[in-house]
Amino acid sequence: MYQSNELLKLNQVLQLVPVSRSTWLRGIEHGIYPKPVKISSHLNAWRAQDINQFLQTLEPKSKHETSDCYETVICHIAENYRVILCKHGLQWIIQSPDGYRGGRRRWTGMSYVTSRDKLIELCRPLEGFSEQIHLPILLELSENVRGQAND
Repeated sequence: MYQSNELLKLNQVLQLVPVSRSTWLRGIEHGIYPKPVKISSHLNAWRAQDINQFLQTLEPKSKHETSDCYETVICHIAENYRVILCKHGLQWIIQSPDGYRGGRRRWTGMSYVTSRDKLIELCRPLEGFSEQIHLPILLELSENVRGQAND
């Protein structure tokens, strides 16, 4: 998902919400979907935070690691990567999307690590990684994943 302070264009929103453009616009009129922010006379955008909150109300968290709504996502790094704790609590997994299933992104593992330092080392070169945003999140993790699973 997107960072909470980002503004999303309609085509970005429709990649996340599996409805047609006309259904989305009709839903806004009826108060079903989040209202946009007016950027200019011809441009609307939606707060990523509003869309993320809306998506959380749609679908319960999943225990499937490939699911876009997986329950233990540590952080998203731009649109192309995320870090999760595996379902058994044994390792962190860096994932990237590999397509769509049922209107939602499907994620696949790129790297599997048990050490926080190795996780940080592998995340730093990823496009979109921010020392100010992502590094503090990763530094809060236990030194190794077994410590994380027992917390």
